[in-house]
Amino acid sequence: MSRPPANPLCALLDQEKLTHPKYGLFWKNFQHFLTDYYAVLTKDKKNIDSFIPLFTQVILLIDKQMHSPRDFPAYHKKERYPIDYYQIGLDMIRPLIDQKKSTVNDLSIIQKINDQLDREENVILFSNHQTEVEPQIISLILEEIEPSLAQRIHYIAGDRVTSDPLAAPFSAGVDLFCIYSKKYITEENKAEIIDHNKKTIQAIRKKLNEGGVCIYIACSGGRDRKNKNGVPYPAPFDPASIDLMYLLGEKAENTTHYYPLSLYSNPILPPPETTHKELGECRTTSKSPVHIYFSEEIDMKNIHSRDTTDKKLISKERAQNIYKMVTDQYDRFPIIK
Repeated sequence: MSRPPANPLCALLDQEKLTHPKYGLFWKNFQHFLTDYYAVLTKDKKNIDSFIPLFTQVILLIDKQMHSPRDFPAYHKKERYPIDYYQIGLDMIRPLIDQKKSTVNDLSIIQKINDQLDREENVILFSNHQTEVEPQIISLILEEIEPSLAQRIHYIAGDRVTSDPLAAPFSAGVDLFCIYSKKYITEENKAEIIDHNKKTIQAIRKKLNEGGVCIYIACSGGRDRKNKNGVPYPAPFDPASIDLMYLLGEKAENTTHYYPLSLYSNPILPPPETTHKELGECRTTSKSPVHIYFSEEIDMKNIHSRDTTDKKLISKERAQNIYKMVTDQYDRFPIIK
C-alpha cells in the first residue's frame, strides 16, 4: 500500500520551530491548520507548489511577530508597502471560501451604504463575529459586488487579533481601531490599557468627524461559539458597546447611519470551544460557504420602547433588538446543521 504524498506545507516548519521551548506548541498546533489547508487544496486539485511562496512568507511573518511583536497603535492603517499585508490575507483565505455556495444580500442596501459614504456620511455596522479573518472574508465576498465598500470598512479590533501570532500579520493589512477588552485588565496594566483605550476612542471620534467612514464592531466582544445544538450561533450583544458607538456617531459632525450585519464564517478558522489567553490555541480550517447580510438601516431613536425613560432599560432593550435583527437573518442562512 503506497503512502500518501507528504504535505509540502508542513515541510516548511523545521524541527527547530517544532521543538522550540516557548513557541513549539504554537507551531505544532499550526501544523493542524497546514494539514487542513493542504487537504482543501488537494481536494480542489490546486497546484500545491504555487502556494509554497505564500506560506513561506506567512511563516516568516508569524515568526517575526513571535520574536519582535508588532505594536499596534490606537488607529492602524492597513499596510500595503513594502509588504502588501492586505493582499497576503486575501491570497491566504481565498481558497477556503466556497464562493458558489456563499450568499450575500442584494445590492440595494450595499449600494445605499456606499452612497451614504460617498456623501461623506458615516456608517456603523453592528455585527456578530466568528473568526479573526472576518475582514479578509468580507473583502473577498464583496470584491466582485462592491469592492469599494470592502476597502472602506474599518474594524474595531480586540487585543486577540493584534497579539496572536497567526492573526497579527493579517491584522496588519486591515484598517483597525485597536482596543483592549476589560476582561484582560489587571492591576499591573490597568493604567496603560485605560490610556490606550482613550486614544482609540479619540481616533474613532476623529475619523467620524472627517466623515465617509464605515466602522464594523463585533457587539458581543468575542467570537461566536456553538450553541447547545452544536451550531455556531451569535453571542448576545453587549449594550455598552452599542451605546458607545451610538454616542460617538451621534456626536460626530457628519450624519451617521447604523446597520445590522449578520455573518456566518465559522468553519474557515473556528475558535476553540473555550476562551483562553494562552499562546498555542489549536488552529484548524476547512473550505466552507460564508453568508453575509446587511439588513435595513436601524431607526436608533425608535428601536426601544417609549414606555420608559430609564437609560439602563433603554440601553438593554436597544441591544436586544439589534441582536434580534442580526439573529433573525442569521436563522435564514443555509447553514448545515
